[in-house]
Amino acid sequence: MPNTKKTVTEEQKSENSDFYKTQLIKLSAFFGGILAFFLVLVLFVFISRSSWRDSLRDKTNQILRQNDVALTAGSWCRVSSDITSQFSVYEAESSSGRKGMYAVICRVTTVYGPLCAVFVYDSVSALADFVDYADIPPLIKDAVLETTEKNQIQFWEEKIPLILKNIQTEGKNEK
Repeated sequence: MPNTKKTVTEEQKSENSDFYKTQLIKLSAFFGGILAFFLVLVLFVFISRSSWRDSLRDKTNQILRQNDVALTAGSWCRVSSDITSQFSVYEAESSSGRKGMYAVICRVTTVYGPLCAVFVYDSVSALADFVDYADIPPLIKDAVLETTEKNQIQFWEEKIPLILKNIQTEGKNEK
């Protein structure tokens, strides 16, 4: 009775080995491409971070000037909080030289969708005051202010002092 068992020859082993090597190379190239793509994205985020902060500071200064607030947003401040993606904080410089003032621009939910709101925080009295919304056309500004729930503004006025307890000014404690 002949042996019905198939034996794998050296040639077949070599073909299987080559097949798996090429598949592994293709898979490695694919995941390497994905990794490179995400590294480029992260690089762009780090490159654009300072310009994003600068444009938010400029917008905050514009709102402060439009509402006759005698403060100027200066250097960006690091805040150790989980909610920092919702706002940006700047040291506010006053013409009178008053210290401990901060300008805060944050995203507030309204009936018209999320809008940027500017607050001024006084660390001495631990009070935050609403200044105005950013980028609202004058024709609908009154409607937004009337329909915005006072609870949203009041929420942020109460939350900002709690969040800004451990504030660090850029340059002093940046790293």
